[in-house]
Amino acid sequence: MHTDVGAMRPDAALRARHRDIELSAPIHVSVTSAYALYIPIAGGTAPAQVIARLRLAAQAIGADDVVDIETSTSCDSGISALRYLAGWVTTEARGTAVRYRRPSP
Repeated sequence: MHTDVGAMRPDAALRARHRDIELSAPIHVSVTSAYALYIPIAGGTAPAQVIARLRLAAQAIGADDVVDIETSTSCDSGISALRYLAGWVTTEARGTAVRYRRPSP
């Protein structure tokens, strides 16, 4: 698993769409799994598992949620399906980790 996380900072474009967001950071998770006879050896490349890892990485940096999530799997169709036959699958998820404004007491 590979995770890239940017710094939490104010983002005017994101706050224009979601007014209650205080800080945001780009976040990207990539999981690669090897297969032997179509049985996964390591990883867990189902999109739901990768999104769960994305949310855990966001919580680790103090974010409340992840918005604008996109996922892609390398062996969906076309020539990349050959990677699946060779026993190699990569799933990526990316989004924006956000921290919401806390109400004033």
